[in-house]
Amino acid sequence: MSNNSKTTDSNGMKLQSVADHARNVIEVADNQYQNAENVSFEDEELLLDGPNASIWVGRAQHCKQKTFLVKINNAKSICATELREAIKVYNQINYGIPCDEDGSEFVESETCHPRISQMNCETVVFEREILKNKEAYENQKSSVEEKTIFKYFRIDNLMHILQKKCLFIDKVKECWEDKYENFLLKENILVGGSPLQTDQIAEGIYGQSWTTLEESDAMWRIYSPDKRGVKIQTTTKKLFDAVYVNDACMSDTFLRCIKYKPQAEIDQWAKSLQGVSSQIQFQSKLTDSLFLKRDEFIHEKEYRIVKSLDSETVESISTAKRIAFRINVDDFIEKYVFDPRISDECYNCLSQELIRNGVNPTKISRSKLYDFDPITIQLEV
Repeated sequence: MSNNSKTTDSNGMKLQSVADHARNVIEVADNQYQNAENVSFEDEELLLDGPNASIWVGRAQHCKQKTFLVKINNAKSICATELREAIKVYNQINYGIPCDEDGSEFVESETCHPRISQMNCETVVFEREILKNKEAYENQKSSVEEKTIFKYFRIDNLMHILQKKCLFIDKVKECWEDKYENFLLKENILVGGSPLQTDQIAEGIYGQSWTTLEESDAMWRIYSPDKRGVKIQTTTKKLFDAVYVNDACMSDTFLRCIKYKPQAEIDQWAKSLQGVSSQIQFQSKLTDSLFLKRDEFIHEKEYRIVKSLDSETVESISTAKRIAFRINVDDFIEKYVFDPRISDECYNCLSQELIRNGVNPTKISRSKLYDFDPITIQLEV
């Protein structure tokens, strides 16, 4: 083993130790917080003579309790920051995953899973954890086909990503317009003669669409109606790293190209599920259905990421219309290309706005889709 490998292993062990220690401190702080909240001073009050003494001692104890809770909260905040920093560096050293950038306004949610932060009432952030199964990570990543992918944004939506430093994935049921999305869960599915309750399954399906088309007139016209839109470029491997937040997450996360079929063929495929007996089989077919679209959408050449959350997680984030993953924006986004129809003035102004938000100016350009360079054609006299 080389000296560099030994140093890397040593650093990784130290960082994991720091992270594990921070996690333990948070757990202790949580327990202290809960104990402090549940303290009752009724027994002390019963021992006092006279109602006035009881009231004043009760108030004094209450003030003392509130001060204690503030200290515990501060300790939790410090430990959470220490934990997040340790996890980021540890995963970068051992897995090569770029360090995520923090959004300081995110807070630990009281109603969510411990590794989920709350951005607002409609968005939760899945925090990255310590990755311990490197073999599983490498196997999963190697199964993702290497592709360059693109996504079109309105300028305000792109600015939201740059400022929050997160990738946002919408709840399919509420945010996608095509009524055929989630089509399998909208069929009349019977189990033993009784209707299958699919509402909670649908509540847990989140997705995001990309395209493998580098340039498309149709995509500009659909997603940039004001001629001020921006197309960003990344890769499927970077998208994988963005959502790989823990060792278990890939059992509910899927990245694939969309398959396009005629409506009649999709209906026939759904009918072929008649008699599927196991829940595992049905779940596999449900996943497949999320990557089927009608031929009318073939111009999109879509590459899709889908996250299908378990019922416990769905219940804990029931109000979330979107989920988010922290990203290192500079590493994740390779290019920013403006609409080819944008005016020179608007292009210069919005380019400067991107730069003010941390974008490398060498990554910014304007699409040349409508550029015309005449060629010289010499005819015989």
